[in-house]
This record gives sequence, structure tokens and C-alpha cells, in this order.
Amino acid sequence: MKPRATSRTVLAAALVAAAVGIARGDEGEGLRFVRETLSREGWRFLQTAQLGEKVLRRYEHDGKIVTTEKGDWRTAYECEFEILRMEGDEVREAKARFRKAELADKDGEHDLKLAGKTIVIRGVPGKREFFFEDETRPDEHQAAWLEAHFDEADGKRPDPRALFLPEEPVPADGTWKLAPGPIGIALGVPKGELAAEESTAGGHLDKVYDQHGKKFADVTVDVTLARSALEGAPLKDGKLVWKGIFQLPVDGSVPYGALEHHLRFSGITVAYRGSEKYVIHFSVEREGKVVAVPVE
Repeated sequence: MKPRATSRTVLAAALVAAAVGIARGDEGEGLRFVRETLSREGWRFLQTAQLGEKVLRRYEHDGKIVTTEKGDWRTAYECEFEILRMEGDEVREAKARFRKAELADKDGEHDLKLAGKTIVIRGVPGKREFFFEDETRPDEHQAAWLEAHFDEADGKRPDPRALFLPEEPVPADGTWKLAPGPIGIALGVPKGELAAEESTAGGHLDKVYDQHGKKFADVTVDVTLARSALEGAPLKDGKLVWKGIFQLPVDGSVPYGALEHHLRFSGITVAYRGSEKYVIHFSVEREGKVVAVPVE
């Protein structure tokens, strides 16, 4: 069983756990999103997630298909999450009591043996450490899964609110444009490989409603990125499409919310084995849903 990188690039856990507030401006001005971190010590919530990925690669040589590779994984978990200590806007210690933790890939289903266990999470983003309550460490497979889903491999993530939410007030049913460049970096597309003039990103305020005794807002974000290269190699028809549907607490006073997302990345590139040229057609699809609700 290999560690599986989650769709952490879509920032699911960060945006669910860190609530985003919305404040009403002057009459006629619309809704103004509060763009600051509101997470706080003592927050406790039940978080559930279903995540998955499918990868397809087709290799062609002299116009003929020579091999096809497929890979997929899916994982699901449910845990009671509690923030124990913060420094500034960063969570430095938390604990997660798992009700379930499941993983399946091409090798079959794997029992992570975390159900009923509590994991203590300590440290800074990118260097988090995981312990059981008796201070023993998880085994190799458990640690790889925890790192993939509860840490940021490349350090602190970009603030999702700054990426996806507007600076100006938004009227009911309103829309806004977003900068593709920073979103592309968050989704794994380096600045030098993004065709910015062919890329678009924008958001829409869907509705405001009551939930968990608070005002909530639904926001939809659509991103289309044109990618001209992949790890330095020219990329033909490179296209990444991402859609995220967020449920956010209006006043930011609770850690509850949800993110449902879907990503598709496809293109054509070239690889060489000696003097032989291979054309590679590939596609990657990731989807998932992360929900945080009160612990009952």
C-alpha cells in the first residue's frame, strides 16, 4: 500500500475548518466577505470526507497504442476533530478521534486500523507529527495516510479565502472574477506553465440560508486553466477544469461547512526512450466532498 496524495490542492480541509464570515454592508451594497482567519482554540466538530482519484495514461509509438495504464484510489473517513492550540492563524495542535478510516486502491481495500483511535496532531504545516494518545507513533501505512490528508506537504497552504472570495461586496445572485495565476499555483500549475490569457476563474453567490442556528451562504467557484507545459515538457491541449461548491457560515462564528469539488486535468505530452518517441495521452480526475457539522 502506497501513500496517496489527496486532492489537498483544492484545499478542502482548510476551507471547511477555517470558517469564512460574510457581513452585510450599506443598503444596496450587497454582501462583503470577511477575509480573515477565524479559527480558534476549542473548536470541535465532526468531519466526514469521501475523496477519490482516477488516472489514465495511453502510450503511442509510430501511431499505434503500445500500452495503457490505469490507476485509481478512494478513501473515506469520519472523525471528531478538535483544535487544541493555535499560534496566530495556524493550528499547532489538534486531535482527531476516528469513527472510520478506509482506503482502497488497485491492490484492494486496506484496513487502516484507526477506527476508535484518537490521533494527536502537532507541529507546523508541512512538518506535522502524529501520535496516539499514549504518545506512540502510527505505523508506516497509517502515518503516510495521515500525512496525505492532515498535513500540507509543501508547507502552509495559500489562504483559500483570498483565492476564491471577492474583495468587493457581492449582490444577491452576484458573480466575481478571480485571478487564475494564484489559483493555478494552488492547484499545482506553476506560473511558467500556465497560459494565463487562455485561463478563466470566477465565483457566484448562490444563496443565503439558515443552518445550525446560523446564517450560511452557498458559493460556487469555476476554474478553467490552460496549461502549456508539464514539468518543463511541452504540453498540447493541456486543460485543467475545477469546480467547487462551498457552504460557508455567514458570521464565521462556527467551524461548520462543506466543500464538494471535481477536478479534471488532461493533455498530450511526449517522452523518449533512447531515440524512440512516445506520445502520451493522459487524464486525471479527482472528486470529493468534505463536511463539518456539530458533534452530537
